[in-house]
Amino acid sequence: KLEPSGRHRSADALADDWQNWLENKPVSALPDGLVYRLGKAARRHWVGLAATVGVLCAILVGATVAGLQAQKATRALQKEQLVRSFVSDVFKVKTNATASSGEIQSASTDDFLQHTAKLVHERFADQPAVQADLYGVVTKIFYDMGATRLAREYGGRQLEAAVASNAGPEEQAQVLLSLA
Repeated sequence: KLEPSGRHRSADALADDWQNWLENKPVSALPDGLVYRLGKAARRHWVGLAATVGVLCAILVGATVAGLQAQKATRALQKEQLVRSFVSDVFKVKTNATASSGEIQSASTDDFLQHTAKLVHERFADQPAVQADLYGVVTKIFYDMGATRLAREYGGRQLEAAVASNAGPEEQAQVLLSLA
């Protein structure tokens, strides 16, 4: 049996609690608390709450995707800057000018490209993705020159660097096709 303090004071109070219960409003016969009131409010306004949660999830997903794209763009920019710096260093002309003639002594194209490929290996030892890209360029140049042995050699290095950089299967397949 309930104590008199735990009972409704009148039939009208009982009717009000039933009506509140049907409308998902707090009932006076149950213990009152913040969680209880929030639960009742959520049940009453479930459409608005669901829409709000959906919008917040969309914002969160959008912000995450934007952040990942920004990181990817930053990495690509850094890679491009490294490659530009490298190309600039490679094409700096070393001159051995004499006081009278001012002539520039240059190496053969093969020697120049092999020296460049060696620089790729040394300068980007810890960046296999950049190595793969640069070896690809050197490979294509050797192939275009008709130096197929050197093209195969540097194509193999490109494949090794692509594998070391965890390149996707499509990129590795592209390298294999160029070797073929």
